[in-house]
Amino acid sequence: MNSIPMKSRPIILTGCFGILLGLLFSQTSPGQAPAFRFLHDNQDAPKNKHILAELKKWTVQPSPAQQKDILKSMLSGEVRPPFFRTAAQHLNAGMDKETRQAYNAKIKTLLDEENYKTQALDEDASNEDLSSNETPEDPATSTYAFRCLDLDGDQRIDLLVFNQVYFGPSPGLVFYGWNGSAYTYLFDCSGAIGQLERIGDKLYFRFVVTIIDPPEAEILASITYDFKTKTCALESKLYYAQKTQLPKSFNQPQPFALESAAVLRTDPKKNDTPLKTNADGISDYETTRTLYGNAVAELPPATRGFVLARDGHWAFVACSTKVLPTRHSLHHGMEPTIPDPKNQDPAPLYLPCQYFCGWIKSNR
Repeated sequence: MNSIPMKSRPIILTGCFGILLGLLFSQTSPGQAPAFRFLHDNQDAPKNKHILAELKKWTVQPSPAQQKDILKSMLSGEVRPPFFRTAAQHLNAGMDKETRQAYNAKIKTLLDEENYKTQALDEDASNEDLSSNETPEDPATSTYAFRCLDLDGDQRIDLLVFNQVYFGPSPGLVFYGWNGSAYTYLFDCSGAIGQLERIGDKLYFRFVVTIIDPPEAEILASITYDFKTKTCALESKLYYAQKTQLPKSFNQPQPFALESAAVLRTDPKKNDTPLKTNADGISDYETTRTLYGNAVAELPPATRGFVLARDGHWAFVACSTKVLPTRHSLHHGMEPTIPDPKNQDPAPLYLPCQYFCGWIKSNR
């Protein structure tokens, strides 16, 4: 076997049914690691004066031609009628008859007749038939508002951020970004920007998803702007239990792969205590539901991800959901799920950037 630099080799971690193992034979790289960060729910995030000041600094008013280009670009990809209508209400100078016709033609192929009638626009009307979710009674009225952001000062809009109201009602945000050829949907959910951070050539918008039900997992989404490529992307979505013991410090991420099953836990110790049940037979839990004890996921062999920190024979890891857990408790009520016959629990819709995070027993 060829000699492989330690830093380029994935590390094999042992599972609950595994034995101590050496380094993995594979020389393949799982790709560049995201800039992993962890923030806890911050209810004051929408009022963060620093974040609001930064957003205002980057906010620009697009010209009528730019407004039309943005709307046409949004129609070139996957169209989400509520989001498009909100954008059109603010970019109304670009809402001519041609754009209205293009929008109607696109959603006619996506919606049934009843929903089409609700979402379609009068092609000869004024913009009065466009509604916005920003009203005096709306909890998301003026916190962020609708913003077109020029993040590098080159007179081109890089990122669109605008309000949306979710269950509750709970205020949230929608992100559309320039991908090099079009403005595409990146992410949306109830919650707020919890942190703005620049690392190297990337500017990070750390978005904290709202927790409504006590057992829901934390979700932290990172939307990035790359100053080199001048493009936006959703780099990562991290899922972790609310009571997860986060490491005191983090190392450079190292790729790993599992050869045997393992258990992902909230803290670096083995606790397989069964959950208590109430009189109705429903499991009792504190803060974040676990499968049992401190276990939040059962991971099958071939699970891959990154080691972010170590504590003795334990490793804090971010596991890619490309290989889904056998079962897990890292659910969130605002996340769409898909049924999986191989899993006892519904799985989140797979995205390459999704990671389940926690502690796992390691051989080193």
